Amino acid sequence: MIIFEPFLRKLRTRRNPCEAKPVFVPLVEPDWHFDADLRKKAVTKKTRAIVVNSPHNPSGHVFSRRNFSQIAAIAD
Repeated sequence: MIIFEPFLRKLRTRRNPCEAKPVFVPLVEPDWHFDADLRKKAVTKKTRAIVVNSPHNPSGHVFSRRNFSQIAAIAD
């Protein structure tokens, strides 16, 4: 399960019914973009979910159509 950082701590403490191991991918300030290479390294054959919230909480960043396309491309 890929989770973008920063994130609300309750995400980490919530019950994980599928027992997925979280892998954290940092968003880079000041515009809160994600590094495509870092994201690609985080995804493995065991990855089953990518948690995306937009607007991103707590940064307030709104992911662009391009961002969602990049995430979809690696999820495919």
